[in-house]
Amino acid sequence: MHQLPLPDEVKTWLNNQLTEMTRRAAPGRADTSYLCGKRVLVTGAGGSIGAELVRQLAPLPLAELVMLDRDESALHSLQLALHGRALLTSDELALCSIRDREALHQVFAAHRPQVVFHAAALKHLPLLQKFPAEAYKTNTLGTANVLEAAQGAERFVNISTDKAARPTSALGRSKQLAERLTAHYGKGKAYASVRFGNLLASRGSVVHSLYYQIMHGGPVTITDPKVERFFMSLPQACNLLLEAGGRGRNGQVLVMDMGRQVPVLTLAQKLMDYLGRSVPVEFTGLREGEKLSESLFGPDEHPTAGPTKQLSALAVPALAPADL
Repeated sequence: MHQLPLPDEVKTWLNNQLTEMTRRAAPGRADTSYLCGKRVLVTGAGGSIGAELVRQLAPLPLAELVMLDRDESALHSLQLALHGRALLTSDELALCSIRDREALHQVFAAHRPQVVFHAAALKHLPLLQKFPAEAYKTNTLGTANVLEAAQGAERFVNISTDKAARPTSALGRSKQLAERLTAHYGKGKAYASVRFGNLLASRGSVVHSLYYQIMHGGPVTITDPKVERFFMSLPQACNLLLEAGGRGRNGQVLVMDMGRQVPVLTLAQKLMDYLGRSVPVEFTGLREGEKLSESLFGPDEHPTAGPTKQLSALAVPALAPADL
């Protein structure tokens, strides 16, 4: 069976519920004036975050917008959504894996991007727990490759995760190392990492899985009745990325106030009520590397006031690629 796409009305309902459940005010619109006339490159452009970011960047008066991804079908779909046709020979597309250091250097040399948003990553915790080397190769070494290729860029934003705080999983550890690499390359530059919570309606998200299970009659599978997560909408996440691009400094980590964590069971029950479907719920037990609750900061991390009221800033130890 195909995984059902989330209808627009469900996404709208989810975003409204998110504001209510997290008790977090919607962020103001990011200042994007720093992007005017700039050459911008997005890695992982075919993924959920990358594609939404590209959609927000496309209307801006950029000198160039380069979309890089290893997935040819994702690039095809993205260009089709943007232009109504897919011109797969156009210069705005770069079919490239961030694991391929030489190919990355060729792309960056050809386009000389001034602003880089690094969204390419592996993100599924259970699978990466089973194949930790893959998390390291893509999320850590791949980020090192992108940072090295992007050394001529004026601004760089690395997309991280709340799982990098007090990491207990291969995913969290790989992203924590990526933050520290960004701190190394970002000394004296307008570089930053941004920590996200779970993204509503993103491909493969917990909400997408809940919707799929409910629409197919269940059961809804949740690891633990007490498990809870920070949630953001894709537009909110990309707004934060655009804000970070204009305000990040010295490879610091920026963290948005994400309000309260939301119990996944509560979210599932609300979604069942909205859809008018009651299905059984099964609790499967926490998976290796998974936490009951997430943290935005580790025990040894000391955030300070960030560039806006809704952002905290955090200096993380720099890590040179040679020390990996």
